[in-house]
Amino acid sequence: MSSTDSARAERPKAPPIAAGGRGFTLVELLVASAIFATLALLTFMIITTVTGSWTDMRSRSDAYRRLDILSFALIDDLRAVNSDDLRLIGNTATTRFFAFADPDGNHVLAFTRSFGMGHERASYITGGTGGEGFGYPSLKHPDGLAEVVYFSRNGNLYRSLRAPPAGTFQDITNTSRAQLVAPGVLRFSLRFWGPDTRAWELSAAEQGRRVSAIRLPLAVWDSTRAAGGVFDVFPYAAGPESSVNTADDVFPRMAEVNVVLDGGSARTAILRRDLGVTDNVLYTSPTAGIPAPDVYPYLYIDGEWVRYSAKERNAFIVERGVLGSKAVPHNAGAKVRWGYPAAFRVYIPAGKDAYDTGIAAGGRR
Repeated sequence: MSSTDSARAERPKAPPIAAGGRGFTLVELLVASAIFATLALLTFMIITTVTGSWTDMRSRSDAYRRLDILSFALIDDLRAVNSDDLRLIGNTATTRFFAFADPDGNHVLAFTRSFGMGHERASYITGGTGGEGFGYPSLKHPDGLAEVVYFSRNGNLYRSLRAPPAGTFQDITNTSRAQLVAPGVLRFSLRFWGPDTRAWELSAAEQGRRVSAIRLPLAVWDSTRAAGGVFDVFPYAAGPESSVNTADDVFPRMAEVNVVLDGGSARTAILRRDLGVTDNVLYTSPTAGIPAPDVYPYLYIDGEWVRYSAKERNAFIVERGVLGSKAVPHNAGAKVRWGYPAAFRVYIPAGKDAYDTGIAAGGRR
């Protein structure tokens, strides 16, 4: 026997396969692959759900933080509204309260407030003005007066101050001299409790019936009752001569503030098809998270609000140009937002109505 044959003879033999032992069949491998794929898909879905919930929670928390800042500023200002019968030399009223909607449907709110011991008092303590009954035109209001204006620009809410309170809206509604109160405010609207307001909403029995507009909250306010322009619809307007008569001024008793705060990517969809001015079917993707119409039936697309009444898969039946906005064309790819709606009401201690000033028979009805 050669050395080669001897080496071959000494090699160990592989152990025999045990009885009944075998490898995996193709079917078993496919089943195992399907199980692993299912587990991987479930894991991905769980991670996606948790990530989405975390994003929504963070977005909601940020919206609430902005709402806290916004509401604190408005409540502090509205509770300090000054309605004293003060006038500048030349009979220009300095204590005034104006509210009207801008072309985008957002409100502009302007009023005179006094300052007590707040952090802004030092700046405006000399901002008061002499007035009727004070004796000397140069005598200042003891707490200082300033005009406060809230207005919206490009989805942001601003607050501006001016002392003494006189001048045009163009001067004070300049973002370069205003304070940013809250970014990402898609809508800012107001309603006021007027002299004849009886309820914030129609009762079930009044739904569908014709009810006098003055029984409901008012969206426009002009404390001077001078009318003109956007204030012509104010039901208590008396005419230009009223602008020099501060004795007949009317101030709201309460204000209701309605805002919609941008929810970022957590509350944003994409417009999938072009939307013409007259189109009433809106296609979006995704639709998950968009509330049902009975919860909050409004969507915001590049400055336009639409109201949707029905939803089918990724399509919505909509009414165009609502909430004071205008219907405009939108291209596919535009962002569709629904945000976080919120509302609160503020009591205004300085309110004056018809029963205080005797205008019940004088105002237009």
